[in-house]
Amino acid sequence: MSNCIYYKDQPDLTFNKGEHVIPAGIGGQRKLPKGYVSDQFNHDISKIEMAFMRNSIIAMPRQLVGPGKRGKTTQKATRSPVMVITQPGPPETHALGYLSLAKAIHLPQIKMNTASGELNWSVPIEMAASPDDYLRGELQRCSAYKARHIPDKKLSEEEVIIGFDEQLYIARHPARDFELTTAIIDGIKDAITNSAGPYRPLHQPVSFNQVSVIADDFYRVTAKIALNTLALLKGKIFVLGPAFDVLRAYITDAGTNPGVIFIPKPKLMPQFPADAHHLMFAASKGKLAANVCFYNQFTVNVVLANNFDEDFQPLVYLCDWRNKQEGTV
Repeated sequence: MSNCIYYKDQPDLTFNKGEHVIPAGIGGQRKLPKGYVSDQFNHDISKIEMAFMRNSIIAMPRQLVGPGKRGKTTQKATRSPVMVITQPGPPETHALGYLSLAKAIHLPQIKMNTASGELNWSVPIEMAASPDDYLRGELQRCSAYKARHIPDKKLSEEEVIIGFDEQLYIARHPARDFELTTAIIDGIKDAITNSAGPYRPLHQPVSFNQVSVIADDFYRVTAKIALNTLALLKGKIFVLGPAFDVLRAYITDAGTNPGVIFIPKPKLMPQFPADAHHLMFAASKGKLAANVCFYNQFTVNVVLANNFDEDFQPLVYLCDWRNKQEGTV
């Protein structure tokens, strides 16, 4: 029976997939050999890794510089969650959109004032040939969508924005409920049909209010990256040792944090490529620790093991995802 470096000798583990040393979502390419990380652990950690990618402090650099989906550097760029964009005024206006590689992308959307009944709608320029048909089609499919509500205090209590992006988004003030009823849908469709043409917003500066979180999910995934890298460099037997059990329990079960700490004042490392990730391993005063740096600026210190008395030579591992180079330096 193979032992998982996270679940150790739990029964009925399977090992059908290779584990990325550094997640593919931030550009990692190298994988651990099959038999190191179980399919069960990969399944259990996947939701936490999703939060790490989308909501943690590294979400913004991912959206600004990449990489894109599944680590691609030239296409399918990663993107922020859909949110309310503010367009400076006067008058200040709002729209639904997302941020991708430093560009604000507007969703096809309909703005409505629930008090006056006023409607405005807009579509991306690539849909300009038949915007009305597109919007009517999306409205026709509304019953098949599960709406995601986006409460935002920037909106007035009368303002509602309905957006489409392979699902339905409804932005509204937190104090107001809004249900997209059949009668409202039919009224919007009639208004679009009888209008001389859709309103298209001007290209203006926009601002986002995106929250990044530093919490246990971020720390646990960072610790996993450190243990993965150590396993690659020193072997499976090494990291299965009892010295790493406290860290292992923290990663797998959110146990006591053994010393995974964000360093709030980043220090750029000019010797490394721009936006690269790197890990530095060293032993000192009975501890084995890793310094994990994302995008050459966000640094986390990870205590891998206490009471560590083995000989250990310092190691540096670099992931230069832009140039698809990864390994020790």
